[in-house]
Amino acid sequence: MIDVQDAYLKNVQANYRYYCYHVNNPIKSKPDWIPSKFHVYLCNVVDEFINRETESPVEILLINTPPQHGKSRTITETLPSYFLCKYPDKSVIEISYGDDLAERFGKSNLEKVKEFGGLFGVSVDPKKSTSKEFQIAGHRGRMISRGIGSALTGY
Repeated sequence: MIDVQDAYLKNVQANYRYYCYHVNNPIKSKPDWIPSKFHVYLCNVVDEFINRETESPVEILLINTPPQHGKSRTITETLPSYFLCKYPDKSVIEISYGDDLAERFGKSNLEKVKEFGGLFGVSVDPKKSTSKEFQIAGHRGRMISRGIGSALTGY
């Protein structure tokens, strides 16, 4: 017999929409992230993009929607943590228009990896753990968050 909790957690590990829901809705009476049809579509596109095999050294997914449609919450505050948990030897560079915003996005992802990385068998390296840059313990994967104009040469 399949345990419902185990089945749910397997979906969180395998499906970006489930991950978004799980990490953005702490246990309380009112959920913070309620997916609309747009969010479901966006999560499905992201899932397909990050999980497909490719020989190309660079793949780019551009997301262009009007303000206040949930891009920051659904993508910038959540996707890097999911990607690093699934692929702990890969890296993410997040660029925002300002250092403060970049740090906010970095902190959000850092907190998600700290809290939910165990579901994927990963954790944050305590020696390399800031909102501007953190690394996955025992792996090469890391996230770097910077504002436009910041030095990124070598990363």
